[in-house]
Amino acid sequence: MSRIIGFLMPFVLIRFGGEEVYGKFAFILNTLSTIIAIFSSGISNVVSRYLSNKDEKIETATFDELLVKSMRLILFVVASSVLFFAFGNLWFPEFAYIKVELFLGVLYILFTLLGNFIIGYHYAKQNYIKLSIAIFSSSLLQLFLLIPAAKFYGLQGVVIVYIAYSLVQLWLLLNDEIQFSLGALKDSFARFSQKMNGDQSLFLKFVLPIILASVAVPVSLWYANHQVALVFGFSDLGFINIALQMQVIMAFLPTIFNSMAIPILSKTFKTGRKEFAQYFKSLAFKTIASSGVIFIIIFIFAKQILLFYSPNYVAYSDILRIFSISFFLSVILNIIGVVILSVASMWWGTILNVIWALSYVAGIVYYVPVYGLIGFAYSYLFSYSIHLFSVLIYTFYFFRKNT
Repeated sequence: MSRIIGFLMPFVLIRFGGEEVYGKFAFILNTLSTIIAIFSSGISNVVSRYLSNKDEKIETATFDELLVKSMRLILFVVASSVLFFAFGNLWFPEFAYIKVELFLGVLYILFTLLGNFIIGYHYAKQNYIKLSIAIFSSSLLQLFLLIPAAKFYGLQGVVIVYIAYSLVQLWLLLNDEIQFSLGALKDSFARFSQKMNGDQSLFLKFVLPIILASVAVPVSLWYANHQVALVFGFSDLGFINIALQMQVIMAFLPTIFNSMAIPILSKTFKTGRKEFAQYFKSLAFKTIASSGVIFIIIFIFAKQILLFYSPNYVAYSDILRIFSISFFLSVILNIIGVVILSVASMWWGTILNVIWALSYVAGIVYYVPVYGLIGFAYSYLFSYSIHLFSVLIYTFYFFRKNT
């Protein structure tokens, strides 16, 4: 349902506010999402991996450490975001046009960061039905509120709807499942300060590499959005974000498959290699098949898809087709990424993501001045091609060493 919202959101904003309004909101959401991704991208999957331990004493200690350090991190992110939005226009002129909406977005950052931590808990407990209900219900509410908000309150109304959506989803995820009261938080802090947890190095194991890896990818994407807004304007930025929304749609089912696979792959790699191989083959087949259908639809009907949003975007159909090839490559890469996350060192995931980010920025620097807006699609394709090559080399090395 959340993917349907993502698909319809550009249409609603363009229909009721115009391409410029949608472009501005796309930049706001991209900015907020980048800040969230820097500090929590993949955190749900990693929490899922580390809380899958059946030993209740170890699990409680691990949860305490994850919770305490996550709360500290969230407070730091919120404070840093306020400062960034207050003075960001000194470096990024486009901030001046959306400053109020960015400050409102701090609440969205807060609720989403908390939600990402809790989602990881539900994955570890395999509470898939509860997780699906929470996401579906909050997304349905968002769908009902988005149209009147865009029509009567404009850009600020849409931002407020997104804040409400993140708050409702957080409440549904917490309800009757996790004692997330102030008293429970105090208990976790107390246990953590008494060093009841057995692994003080958990932060270095995954939080630090997760942050470094997460800085590389979303920051490079945000840099691309900034360049589009600066050089081509918010209207063309709207098209770029519609194109990137197709990547989210293509990865919808694969994301679900991958999240469910991490605890299973992590366990079977240590206990049953044959079972691990069978499950991985099943994961790869489901992922490629589901995303392949969407890829074919986007590639063949690119013109009709863009016409649904705005007649002015139809001229960019070839750019969308180039993007779609990159999106399919990214889905394939995510399959291998799940294996790396499940069984390998987080630091290797960081290195591989940095390679992608550097390739993408290098592509922008080279292709955009020569080819214009289509240069962003070429940059995307170039970076994912380099990334696929580097990931395959590492995967071959890892399994040769560990099998």
